[in-house]
Parts: sequence; structure tokens; C-alpha cells
Amino acid sequence: GNLFLKGKGFWDKLDLSGRLNFSKLALSSFNPVFGEKSPFNANGDLNGSMKLRLKQDKIDCNGKLDLDNFLLDIKSLREPISTNEVSITCNNKMLRIPYSKWKYGQILAEVSGNLPLKNKGQYNLGLASNVRIKDVSSSQLNLDGNIPLIIDRDGIAFGKLKANLDLQSLPLAPVGSIIGRSIAGNLSLNGNVEGEFPSIRTKLSVALTNPQVNRIRLQEEWNGEF
Repeated sequence: GNLFLKGKGFWDKLDLSGRLNFSKLALSSFNPVFGEKSPFNANGDLNGSMKLRLKQDKIDCNGKLDLDNFLLDIKSLREPISTNEVSITCNNKMLRIPYSKWKYGQILAEVSGNLPLKNKGQYNLGLASNVRIKDVSSSQLNLDGNIPLIIDRDGIAFGKLKANLDLQSLPLAPVGSIIGRSIAGNLSLNGNVEGEFPSIRTKLSVALTNPQVNRIRLQEEWNGEF
């Protein structure tokens, strides 16, 4: 594969501009750079081109990048994280991440995002996702939220995360097979997560129906908030 990089910038202030071009660039070619002790191992092919300008409180870009057959092995995880294709496009003052399908073992997810670039200085990265367990189509976790990005002369900082979560009647037996525990019942939750990293606050309503651990099963419903 090929990589072409051209750009300029200043070390004493936030002022960068450049152009990237990728042609069938294999991510696996970078694995030896991090050595055998690296906690991760990446595979996939990167294609496309992107122009980028970052100056004080302004971001602008134009182009498209495609990552195909991506697979990430992380030593601390039991399964690799993978997707057949994920893209990033940028034009008309909008950076977009179209819906892409991801997999981690029996866990499946669809993810999308966008970042409007019209407002100088403060931008909102919007994210949406649904997560479910393979072969369990009756229930999925829906998430949507945004993370402000603040850009000034000192660099880039994150603002307060705001996200909504909704999960309706998830059967826990398939979850038990994933984590290696004998559990059952149905879990529902609804609420939000917000705050600045790392001080994240949650406000969730949780319902657990007919919980079971190993051979102990309770015919009742638990409700609570945290």
C-alpha cells in the first residue's frame, strides 16, 4: 500500500494544514513499530484522501477515508473488535461517520456520528448507536448523545458529555453465556449519562424481572435508580 502526507504547521500555536492520501495501506504494516509488547494488533486496509485545516478556533476538511476489513485484537479482551467497513466523509462544513456495523464476539453494534463545523471554537460531536446480542433481535440498547469539542489557542478540550440510554427487556441468559456465568431474567433501563471526563454522572431507572443466579430464581420484579 501507499501513504502520502503533506502539510505544514507551527509548534507555538494551534495552526495546522495538510493532506493525506491512502491507497490500500495495510494497518498490519504498523504493528512491528509498536513491538511485541504492544497491547493491541490491528489489521485492515485504508483508502482515500482528506484535506484538513486546523487553526485556533476553526476546523475545516474535505475528502473521504474508507477502512475495510478492520480487525483489532486487544490483549485485555477475550474477542477481537471488527467491522467490514467504516468511513469518514467531510464536505460542506460537516464531518460524517455513516452507519457502520461492528462485532465483538456475540455483541453486535451499529454506530454513526457527525460533527458540524460551522460554529467556530465550540463544536458538538453527535453519536448514535444500537447494541444487541446476536440471535436476540427482540431487545437492543439504544444510545444517542453529544460531546462538545472546545478549540482555542491552548489546544483541544472536551466539554460535558450528554447521552441518553434505553434498553427494553433484555433476556439475561445469553449475557450469561458471554460472561461465563449462569444468570437469567430480564433487564430494562432508561435514563441519561452526563458530565465531564472523568466525573461522569448517571441517572438511570432500572428494572430486573425474575432474576436468577445459578439455581436460585426469584419470581419478582426489582426496580431502582442510580
